[in-house]
Amino acid sequence: MPSATTLAMAWAALSPAMNTHSQMPVTFSQVDWDELAAGQVVKTRLRLDGADRAVGTVWTATPRTHLWIAISDDRHDTMVDNLTERHETDPATGHKFLYQHIDLPWPVQDRQWVADIWDNAELYAATEGAVWERCWDLASPDTASQPDPHAIWVPVNEGTWMLADLAGGTLLLYQVRTVVGGAIPDELTTAWAMATLDNMLDHVIARAAHIPPHYGSSHTAFARPDGEAIPPMLEISTLEEVHEP
Repeated sequence: MPSATTLAMAWAALSPAMNTHSQMPVTFSQVDWDELAAGQVVKTRLRLDGADRAVGTVWTATPRTHLWIAISDDRHDTMVDNLTERHETDPATGHKFLYQHIDLPWPVQDRQWVADIWDNAELYAATEGAVWERCWDLASPDTASQPDPHAIWVPVNEGTWMLADLAGGTLLLYQVRTVVGGAIPDELTTAWAMATLDNMLDHVIARAAHIPPHYGSSHTAFARPDGEAIPPMLEISTLEEVHEP
């Protein structure tokens, strides 16, 4: 594990570009860096009007490209229980619409939404490829080709995945802000998001460990934020930004 000082200095070098071009810039305290250097997940609740934003961060030696594919490959892993997804546009592109529907226990009504998902090419360029960010916000319900007539449309769902090349590994950040509507209070939704941050990050890292044998030549190709296709894993050692395990 890199030291807290090493992590903080590497992050400081990237901060000017991230503060300008990131969809959701974040800052860390010395206590946060100490916890990250100790291998812990740092959880932060950012106070906002309405629902708050839940932020989870961890440093991992896992190659960034493996993590990126693990996050992008929603056809094989939704990352959330009871969630059904349907692509409304080509899933291989850096910008897509994804219909999502979650089954909730009775008597709570199911929820549905269409996520507008895109890769932050400006941040990638500003950091010379050191930071990859995937963002999402809500798209219009009209984007859904087969909505559930009985489910409630979620009024707020936004967030980012950020993968920063840091100290010989990857600083993995997940941010989410959700309002589910109906009779469910915002406080309950935010508390649930905070409670699940550890599992979400652990799941992605565990999933990334299985990417090399999974992401072969027959798999749908994914791209970096600059639009450059990521080749099958047999060829991945040619990518400059990938760290050796």
